[in-house]
Amino acid sequence: MKKLLASALAAALLLTSCVTAMADSTETISGKSYIVGAYEIEDGGHENSDPLAYDKDVNSLTVEYDYETMDEVTTGRYSEDAKMIMIYVEGFDTGKLIGDISITIDGKDFDADDLVGAEYQDRMGYDADAGILRFPVEATKSGYSDTYVIEIESDDGDGNTVTETARITLRLENESEYKNAETATISRISGDGVDAYIVGSRIYLDYASSSTDDDALLTITFRDENGDLFDVVTWYYNAASDGNELDEQGLFNASDEDGDVDLNGLKLDSSVGYFKVYAGDYDYFDDADEDYFTNVYFTLETSSDIYETKEYDVVVRTDVYETDPKGIYFEESSITLDIGESYTPNVLGVATGRTVDAVIEPGTGTSRNVIDIEDDDTIIGTQEGTAYVTATYEFIAEGGELEEYTSSSMKVTVTDEIYDGESEEDTDDDATSTYMVTASTLNVRTGPSTSYSKVGTLSRGTAVEVVGTYGNWAKLSNGYYVSLSYLSA
Repeated sequence: MKKLLASALAAALLLTSCVTAMADSTETISGKSYIVGAYEIEDGGHENSDPLAYDKDVNSLTVEYDYETMDEVTTGRYSEDAKMIMIYVEGFDTGKLIGDISITIDGKDFDADDLVGAEYQDRMGYDADAGILRFPVEATKSGYSDTYVIEIESDDGDGNTVTETARITLRLENESEYKNAETATISRISGDGVDAYIVGSRIYLDYASSSTDDDALLTITFRDENGDLFDVVTWYYNAASDGNELDEQGLFNASDEDGDVDLNGLKLDSSVGYFKVYAGDYDYFDDADEDYFTNVYFTLETSSDIYETKEYDVVVRTDVYETDPKGIYFEESSITLDIGESYTPNVLGVATGRTVDAVIEPGTGTSRNVIDIEDDDTIIGTQEGTAYVTATYEFIAEGGELEEYTSSSMKVTVTDEIYDGESEEDTDDDATSTYMVTASTLNVRTGPSTSYSKVGTLSRGTAVEVVGTYGNWAKLSNGYYVSLSYLSA
């Protein structure tokens, strides 16, 4: 009986020792703080040497970055390129995590081999000697916060399993001003050195000569998604291209009206931008007769919005002579300007109805005291009186002959409507009247006279809300002023 009891006690002691041994074979480490750093991943897959953020003895980190200036990098063979940040977490137990390592983040296996094709693939993973884990996160335009549960499992060299759990909270903040994405349209395009026009989603660049070696200058008028001209400070940039390998400067290069290119962009002038076309620099222009297409779109930017046009297929053709306009005429037969007010008339082809790049000149007998003409296309009222202007247009007709057309004259009446301090007409603050703009281009000013600065323009047919008048000036609902002479109820 004693022998049986002794055997039972021995078995119980053996079972107890086995349970104790099993319990000692697993260890969990948690609740620690770490060294956490964040580095921008640059083109090529390496991190910028200056950290975006870095802190010791923490479990959270705020990462500030400028989304607009970051590089896009390849995130995988079948993935979209993105702007990425490499996160460093240092401080894992190097004395116990020494065997075969397995890592999970938020319960999912973390393996660099899963990101085949990523530029930074060889930079991520766990360094067991240093106790550092590196993993990528995406930087977005809007920013976000997320908590990552990291588990590293290994053995300690004595057959015991060790699991260290770290909870790291990241707050990603885009420091660059967030801008809304909007749509822009092209309302007018013309060319100097090339016949430029739009048909549907195609921009045609027709050269009269058999080559495209000479640079051309395009003039493009933009409007916003509502069809309004841009009346705030707006920048325009080189036309971009999707899916085509273009020269670094692009096909349409942002320039001033003299053709001087600025790769950093330029300000629109009353919704008009100028683009220099380096036609002869592109090898594919050699195949122009084959109607080579390339896609381009245009980008504009204000303080709060980024505008993009739709994509256009550009068709470059040589030995295409301009259609004979059969004469030219002013879109308006007469205009009235205030002293100091400027106006650029629109000149059209009789047969084509398209805008032509004509030179404006004083008509016979016109006194230069009444008007001035700037840049061969803009009329400025200088003194009270009446003047006349004509337009001249030259083009290369089929056969290579230079043809010229001169328009009939347009009457220009200049008046002195300088605001003399008279009070605004009484108007119910809650009552507004809707008017239509009758001028092809109507200046918008900060006050009720031409002595106030111009802030933009309105085009014919635009509806405006008038809340009051000062003499011959209308106060708009946005607080700006336009001449009543060019409004119709």
